Amino acid sequence: MMKLRSPEMLLACWFFEIRPRIACALSFCLLLLAGGGCASKPVPASSLPPVTTFNWGAGCGDHLLVTLRIEESEEGLFCLDTGCPITVVSKSWEQKLGKPIGRQKMRFPWYPEGKSVASKHAWPKLSLGDTTLLPGKFVVVSDFINQGPKGRRYAGVLGMDCLQHYCIQLDFDKRTISFLDSAQLNTNDLGHAYPLVYSHSAAPFRSGKPQYPFPFGMMWGNLFAKAEYLGRTEWYLVDTGDSADGSLDNARLKEAEKLQPSITSAAIAEDTLLIRNTAVPVFSFGGNRYTNLLMRSLEASRENTLGLRVLARNLVTFDFPRQTMYLKQRHVGPLELYSDGEQEAFRAFITARKMNGDLPGLDKDAKGTLTPELGHEPETYSFHAAGEQAGDTTLYYRFGRNAAKNWVLLRAWRTDRTSKVIEEYPIP
Repeated sequence: MMKLRSPEMLLACWFFEIRPRIACALSFCLLLLAGGGCASKPVPASSLPPVTTFNWGAGCGDHLLVTLRIEESEEGLFCLDTGCPITVVSKSWEQKLGKPIGRQKMRFPWYPEGKSVASKHAWPKLSLGDTTLLPGKFVVVSDFINQGPKGRRYAGVLGMDCLQHYCIQLDFDKRTISFLDSAQLNTNDLGHAYPLVYSHSAAPFRSGKPQYPFPFGMMWGNLFAKAEYLGRTEWYLVDTGDSADGSLDNARLKEAEKLQPSITSAAIAEDTLLIRNTAVPVFSFGGNRYTNLLMRSLEASRENTLGLRVLARNLVTFDFPRQTMYLKQRHVGPLELYSDGEQEAFRAFITARKMNGDLPGLDKDAKGTLTPELGHEPETYSFHAAGEQAGDTTLYYRFGRNAAKNWVLLRAWRTDRTSKVIEEYPIP
């Protein structure tokens, strides 16, 4: 016989049993409405952007950068970032976006307390070449990306809210990005296929169930692929915005250290964060073997990630409409932008320019140290004057090659101790 519940018990049942289940069901329904619960439709070939080149430093310690045009006016460098769920625009372009339509919570390790609130704007017209990119829901304005390499100023980050519409192929040997017709994609020669899923973290996957379907609409989270490492199948965050090889969570790192005693790891402080740098001599991912990996992670990291430096050793195809990543291995070791001989020749070249007084803003007799910024731009050198304390003003010189493959100065600038650009020098 069913026992009748008192009004107090019914009220408690509503609050603690029924209401949470209804809220959960409604949340899932809203998620399906926002994302459709299935893959997004492939973009017709006639609407795809053209083959575009990206920077030569991508995969060699630099981010992958493409030039976009905003609202038919200025062009700027955007970091192509599968680890960023939403497109971000630098504050220097905020005036082109019109009035804010709201505020958006942001999470980033280098923010104070790891989070911030940014202004939210309607999606602007972003073009690659003459093709307008398919929109996300909105963009946010933040300069978090410009808290990275000194002197480097990005116009923004092209996130997964836009990228999810496309089938994208990254060729690091040619330094090109191609937008392919997903409906006509020939997968026979694309290498190993890895299904892609989306989640806030790797934790929900330990039960074997992805947390969110594709496309993910306005949800915050990250892109994951599943592969085997050290005899165990794990989920890996796929992050083209990570210029290193990626990271291993603490548990996997300890297991790897037991099997590979040659692994070396050291923790260093960067601002308010403790970063662990790990050199991994051999890394096997999904049946492919890679060597000489440099992995960076937060000291308390619980996620495995794949960064750009290891992805660049492959022909990479992201078929986002079909929720699949393909990796066709081309290199075992890391890509080298320049040979040792070329780097030595460039060092001699820039030293000679300094001695001849040909570096803007720098006297030929100035005492100090010219240092290659090899972590992000192999063609960039910084100069720290002798006697100055660490963090004082710094001069930067960025070079490139002309059509005759001769080195030419592209930019010269000075930053203050906060890495803010305080002076740009004319190029002779």
